[in-house]
Amino acid sequence: MSHKTLIRTLRHTAAALIAAAAWFGVSATAHAADDNVVVFAGWGGSWQKAERTFYFDSFEKATGIKVIDVPDVNLTKIKTMVDANNVEWDVVQALGMWVSQKTSSGELWEQLDYSVIAADGVPKDLLDPRGVGVATFAQILAYNTNAYPAGKQPTSWADFWDLKKFPGKRGTLNQPRYSLEMALMAEDVPMDKLYPLDVERSLKKWDALKNDALFWEQWPQGPSLLASGEITMTLSSQARILGLLQTEKSAPVAMVWKGGIMTTDFLAVPRGSKHKANAMKLISWMLDAKRQAAYATDTSVGPSNIKALDLVDQKTKELLPSYHYQKGELVAVDSVWWATNLDKATERWNQWKLKN
Repeated sequence: MSHKTLIRTLRHTAAALIAAAAWFGVSATAHAADDNVVVFAGWGGSWQKAERTFYFDSFEKATGIKVIDVPDVNLTKIKTMVDANNVEWDVVQALGMWVSQKTSSGELWEQLDYSVIAADGVPKDLLDPRGVGVATFAQILAYNTNAYPAGKQPTSWADFWDLKKFPGKRGTLNQPRYSLEMALMAEDVPMDKLYPLDVERSLKKWDALKNDALFWEQWPQGPSLLASGEITMTLSSQARILGLLQTEKSAPVAMVWKGGIMTTDFLAVPRGSKHKANAMKLISWMLDAKRQAAYATDTSVGPSNIKALDLVDQKTKELLPSYHYQKGELVAVDSVWWATNLDKATERWNQWKLKN
């Protein structure tokens, strides 16, 4: 090898080594940065915007871990990601009946690390090895105050079925969840005896209202139809009714807490999460009583940590599902029953709807 050839070879080798070192340095930096994040999947809209304000921003400042939040969480996508071993989300805001779900490849969720997650103040029935309650909602009876003025308001699901005393078009979500429960409570089934649901008894009760009911498809429709007078009573989410009253203070709607159905959103970590340790830290952060109290005051979404109820004023407390649940006015939905029976109940509901 000539002297010039040797020089060229050494230069090329040095350049290659420098490029390799630079590549590895960039790669390591990118990997470190990637490890310093946590991806949260929620429902979007105003509730997730408030989660950014009351949970995510302060978490980032306190820990240096960036929270990337994405909307439109859904169970099918989670199962697909887990089965493909390509999990994009680290913390999921999940329906209660998702927590007991599995996939074709095994468990859907990671075990939660309660040595990291501070869940003091969260009731035992909202604690699960694979999920922990974070927010509570109520599906309640709402009515039009023009149709039923003071002194003539409905107060129960039995009134919902009483067309003679309370005439008018009824409304409910076009699905069996909650519709089955409300019919059984109208039959005077005690709240603590509601589950397992007697589907046939409930549908027989619905026979009496079938021609006087509007079965709406999306949650925002209920309050809108009620305020317009197209229906006079409906099942609705308490949060939707309160949201309407925030934007339209004179809307002729009111609600009845007693006999409502409390649902809970859980936080869970999909199996195969890329940032599992960060996920546990974020979950713990979101269970803090002070932060939940601030979030509840802004959104009227109920806290899961009952200690948060002592940190809000009485007016705010009266708007929170967990407060009314503590008073015994709400029944907690049986998420395990629904996880097991949703498909069968939906098929039976659709069969009933098709009957004349």
